[in-house]
Amino acid sequence: MEDYLFEIDNVRNDLGFLGFLENGKTPFEIKRLYYIAEASGGVKRGQHGHRKLQQILIAPVGSFTVKIVN
Repeated sequence: MEDYLFEIDNVRNDLGFLGFLENGKTPFEIKRLYYIAEASGGVKRGQHGHRKLQQILIAPVGSFTVKIVN
């Protein structure tokens, strides 16, 4: 498994801030997007694994911890 660091394109103007990702700008094709909103602290999500999954994790507000068990 490799880590990648890349920049998310963005536009800031009088309407606010817009960040976006497009295929071709990521190290793999984006097939699906999930997001979590309004989760209380300490909530556990997922709790299952995918052996061949590649993910991009973004915390637009707040933070999260990811536990990877091999």
